[in-house]
Amino acid sequence: MRITPISHIKLCLLFILLGMGLLYPHPMPKSYLQLQIKESYIVGTLKAPLADYEKALKQKSIKDINTLSSYFLDHIVAQNNNEIWKTKIDTIYTGTQIASDTGKYDEVTLLFKLYPANIKNLRNFDLQLDVITREVFNESIMVFLTEDWENGQLTDDPPVYLGTTSYNLPLGKTDALPIKLEKGTSFIGFKSMYVLGIDHIIYGLDHMLFIIILLLIAPLRNIDKKWSLFQGTKYTLKRFLSISILFTLGHSISLFLGAFNLIQFRIEYIEILISLTIVASALHALKPVFPYKESLIGFGFGIIHGLAFSESISGLELSPFNKVISMLGFNLGIETIQLVIMAVVFPILLISKFKEFHAVRIVFSIATIVVSLFWFYERVVVLM
Repeated sequence: MRITPISHIKLCLLFILLGMGLLYPHPMPKSYLQLQIKESYIVGTLKAPLADYEKALKQKSIKDINTLSSYFLDHIVAQNNNEIWKTKIDTIYTGTQIASDTGKYDEVTLLFKLYPANIKNLRNFDLQLDVITREVFNESIMVFLTEDWENGQLTDDPPVYLGTTSYNLPLGKTDALPIKLEKGTSFIGFKSMYVLGIDHIIYGLDHMLFIIILLLIAPLRNIDKKWSLFQGTKYTLKRFLSISILFTLGHSISLFLGAFNLIQFRIEYIEILISLTIVASALHALKPVFPYKESLIGFGFGIIHGLAFSESISGLELSPFNKVISMLGFNLGIETIQLVIMAVVFPILLISKFKEFHAVRIVFSIATIVVSLFWFYERVVVLM
């Protein structure tokens, strides 16, 4: 077959268009969808550049949220065995983002929920997601799983890639994305919360520092408003356990109250208070501020720290039973790492038999105050 000069021109144009990504999806999609699997429905968070919607709707500027809401309802459909799920739009808002390759751009964020016709099909459905892709052929949307408690996937974990939706040019449509997730169990959820509790202390330097600074003066006694040296193994162990147990009791109570939303608070204020509790504890380690009340202080400060812990559970939207399971696993994780810290710190405290321990205590306390005041400043700035 002979190729004419005009055919050569068409082929060249085709390759140019392919190279520019005008016919097929870009290798790096700018839009993405995050899915959170709840117990009876699915929460979706869709993010995409505003310019793409304006291009798809052939409008220079989209200011009417109702227009976008109607568009989304037509372009997001989940179904299983020909049963169409209910889609509910929660929130639509815009904001400015910065990308390393394109600089600043306006982004649309959509929060929505998918309700299955049969709850048994919650983890097995087809997602017809042709937002933008039906009108703008070179666009595609990456889909990720960010939360699935029963399978141990929490929002703090790296998201799981589920697939990409894009326009199928030969078929003239956007293919549905099959979502097939394994059936999870409450035990898997329990284990994931146990690990989260451990990580919360290991990677939460403020909580770890607070525990250590409280235990630092466990072997000491207040004599004439000054700290003594080592007062014996039995005395140290008794104070050690007393402080730790009451701190645990305090954060367990507030963890329950916060997890079940029985108390309302702003996490930003709690984080500021936590930095102040560390400052107060470090000042007490320098010189007795509240002598013989360390256990009660540990209880009170434990309540404040527990409120910060509860944020990891309150947003999971679980049934009361699974929420209790989560609290139990999370608390056991915290206690496990707390016992490890105690086991490591306790032998070190035996050097409090020597007068050089005063220098160690003072240097560690001052360093803790400096770090905690920095955290306090940083958190106040963020709040403002």
